[in-house]
Formats: sequence, structure tokens, C-alpha cells
Amino acid sequence: MRIHDKSPARHGFFSSQRLRILLLLAVGAAVSVAAIRWYYLRQREATENAFTDELIAITDAKTKQIANWRRERIGDGNVLASSPVLKTAERVLANKKATDAEGAEIMRVLAALSSAFSYSSGTLVDLDGNVLIELNSNHPGSLRLSGFARQAARSGAVQLSDIYRDPRSGRALLALTIPVAHAGALILDIEASRFLYPYLESWPTASRTAETYLLRREGNEILYLSNVRHIHETALVFRRPLSISALPDENVLMKGWLRKANDYRGVPALIMVRRIPDSPWYLNAKIDVSEIEAPLRRLWWEMAFIFVLVSLASGGVVGLAWRSQQLEERIRTSTEIQELNARLIGAQEEERARIARELHDDVCQQIAAASIEMSNLKHAISTQDVPARAQTDRIQQKLADLAEGVRRLSHELHPAVLEHSGLASALREYCNEFSEVTGIRLAVETEGAFEALPRTTALSLYRIAQEALRNVAKHAKVKDASVRLSNSRGLVSLTIEDRGSGMLPARTPVNRGLGLLSIKERTRLINGTLEIQSQPNRGTTISVRIPSDEIKET
Repeated sequence: MRIHDKSPARHGFFSSQRLRILLLLAVGAAVSVAAIRWYYLRQREATENAFTDELIAITDAKTKQIANWRRERIGDGNVLASSPVLKTAERVLANKKATDAEGAEIMRVLAALSSAFSYSSGTLVDLDGNVLIELNSNHPGSLRLSGFARQAARSGAVQLSDIYRDPRSGRALLALTIPVAHAGALILDIEASRFLYPYLESWPTASRTAETYLLRREGNEILYLSNVRHIHETALVFRRPLSISALPDENVLMKGWLRKANDYRGVPALIMVRRIPDSPWYLNAKIDVSEIEAPLRRLWWEMAFIFVLVSLASGGVVGLAWRSQQLEERIRTSTEIQELNARLIGAQEEERARIARELHDDVCQQIAAASIEMSNLKHAISTQDVPARAQTDRIQQKLADLAEGVRRLSHELHPAVLEHSGLASALREYCNEFSEVTGIRLAVETEGAFEALPRTTALSLYRIAQEALRNVAKHAKVKDASVRLSNSRGLVSLTIEDRGSGMLPARTPVNRGLGLLSIKERTRLINGTLEIQSQPNRGTTISVRIPSDEIKET
């Protein structure tokens, strides 16, 4: 009887224990699920932000490349428009034919332009599209030539046409049109596939879906001006309907419109649309959502596996495993993002070096040749013709100013003095040029030797100084600032200081703004530490320090 009487009590005890265990497991599972979900959402946000930053940076770089390319072509036309050969072309148009000497002179200039800048053809036409002189007989026909000539004559300025398809060859072309005394024009043809499209086809990182392409609005449709990655031969052929009401304000398109939408295949993608300045073109840069989410799907399965382990293990063991897995995933994602940033910076430096070489080896040589020709022309003008000699002096001075501007731009893009004379000399030279351009006086101090610094360390410190000084010029509102570079007591340090307007507390963190983000990433790449001190109306101090034992070639 006693045993029988105690059985219900024992049964109740074990039931209560089981209930408590089940409750603890349920609470643990719920907490684990919540923690896993929270971590997954944080990682999703970090991954999407990394891809978004990449898309924005690449779109910005390509937009500037294409806009600069257009300005360079217009610059070619303006140089030709101010050359003596235009007077010869004017006489040919007035007489409706060219003498042998006139034809030879114009053909020589067209051939030189074709050789130097790879224009595919050159043509002198009247306003009716009649061809008087041509280099390579592959012009697009009299009707189109007449349209180009008349448009340039009406505007009185050099014109760069939109992209069009040659009906005979199927090539995508642009026309650079130089008006000749309202009587006709010199027209130079440019093959988009040789110069413009390569800017679009490159992508600085490995990707199976990322791409950029050009668009143009035509009424309620958009016309694809270049080929796309996943459909064969779309340039100037492929069209899609356009919902005008869905478009943002033009100011948004100039700065960049980022959204998730279906691309031309109907596939969800992260898309950045940006207007190319001074053109009817829009640059689209996109990457498929599936590529963005691929690491997240892998992460999801890993998290599901962790949840199974959490459900089967004790609370303490499960908590330890979860924290270990969390740390491992976080390190992996952080490492991937840092590697991506390093590749982007490396690609940016390579592109800067390439553009700097082209400016120095090509543009500067062309300007020098033009300056020599202008000097020869001045000697050919009678000393009695004072206005003409004064005009040649002004033109020659403008050429000298242009050459200096190109030299400064080339130096800023790729400072050769950094390789030949070292970091200290390069930094002093840049500070001198910065002061000349901005009017801000810089106190520059250097201490110690820097010849033994690896190239990547010296270049990173140089770029950090550039970014910091740009911020001073843009935001600080000061007339004086200081730059200090030292290598002593086992520590390399760089400090840029101003006593200007400073930054608001909300903008002080390093991860705000592309300039500060670049400074942060370059500091990390050279194993340095970054410190920013800023107060409103008291100025900003940016300091980078690298222990000597951390300096190594990266």
C-alpha cells in the first residue's frame, strides 16, 4: 500500500522534471533561433552593403571615364577647329573643289589624326552632304553627313554625335563634326567598339553576372547602345518599354539611382543607373541578386546545421558552438570584404597609372607639337600684323597652361617622383602644387629617412595625404594647414591637421564618406592604425601610425 501510495508522487516528480527539461530546451531552442536569425540578418545586411558599395564605386569610376572620353574627343575637335587647315577647308568649300595642294594638305592632317587617335575615317563635306575630300571611303552616306554638317553649322561649335549603326557595315559609330565657316564640316568617324565599349566591358573583380552597358531614352522606350552580357548582339538593336512614371527626378539620375528590379532578362538584380554628364546616355551597372545571395544561402545552410546541433546539445555546449561558428562566419565575411576592397584599390591604382601614362605619352606630346606649330606660325606672320601676333601669343600661352594642367593631373594620378625620389620629396611636391591650386598654405615637415619603405606603404601614405588634403580643401574652410611625416623610434607616422570647421559628431566615424573610407582601407592594408580627432569649429586631425615591425610589402 505504501508503495502504491508513493507511485503517483514519483510519477508527478519525473513529469515535472521532464516538463522543466522540455521547457528549458524549448527556451534554449527559441533563444538559439532568435540569435541565429539576428546573426543571419546582420550578415545579410553586411553582404548587401559590400556589394552596394562596390556597385556605387564602379559606376562612379566608369561614369567619369566615359565623360572624360567624351571631353577628350571634343577637345580633339577644338584643336582641329583652331588649326590653319580649316582655312584651307574653307577655300575648298567656297570653290566646290580642291586643288592638288589643298587636297594633299587636308589629307595629311586627316591621316595624322587617324594615325594618332585611330579615327576610322575623315571627310570634308558641304551642307548638302557632298563629299569633297575623304580619307577611307566608309562614310555613312550623304543624308547623314548632311545632318551632321548642318547641325554643327547651326551651333557653330564642335559636335560629338550620338552612337549610330552604319547600315552598310553594321558597325556602331560616332561622328566628331567640326564646322567650317557655316559652309560645311570636317567629320571624323569613331568606332565605339575600339574606344568606348572597352570601358563598359571591364569589371575590376571576378563576377559571373556583373556588367555595365549604355542606354538612351527614345520616347516610351529605352534603346541599348552597347552589347549586354547575356544576349548576343544587342547594341542599337535591343529595345525595352519604359515606364516614365517610375523614373526618379533627373537630379537623382545624375547622382545615381540604386534599386532592386528585374533586368532585361526578367532576372532580379541590384541595378545602379547614372546619367553620363553632357550626353543623352545613361550608364547601367548591375549584378544578379542570386550572386549576392549565394554566400547567404551557404550561410543559411550552415546556420540550419548549427541549429540542429543546438537542439541536440546542452545549453552551455550549444552556446559555445554557436559563438564559435558566429565568430568564424564573421571573420570569413570580414576577410572577403577586406580582400574585395584591396582588389578595388589595386585596380584603381592600375587604372590611374594607365591614364597617367596616356596623358604623358600622348596628350602632352600632342600639346607640345601644337605649341611648336604655333611658334612656327607666329614667325611666319609679319611683325606689322600686331593683332595676329598677339593672338598667336595668347594661343601659345593657353597651350602652355593646358600642358601644365595635364602634367599636374598626370602627376596626381601617378606620381613618378614617388618612385624616383621617395615619399618625402613626392609629398612636398604635391603639397606645393596643392597650395598653388587651392591657395591654402601648407606647413610641411619631414623627419627621418623613407627610402627603405616598401612601394605599397609609400603609395598608401601618399594617397592618404591626398584624400585628407582634399577634405581640407572641400570642407575645412581654412587658409592654413599642416602636414607632418616622420620615421623615428621604430614608428612611421603621417599627420594632417587643420583648424577649420571640423566635423559634426555624426560624421566623425571613419566609415562615413568615400574619402574617409579610402583612408581607412589604405591604413588597414599597410597594417597601420588610424586616429581622427575633430570638433566643430576647432578643426580636424588625421593621424596614421605604422610600427616598423609591421611594415612589409603587401
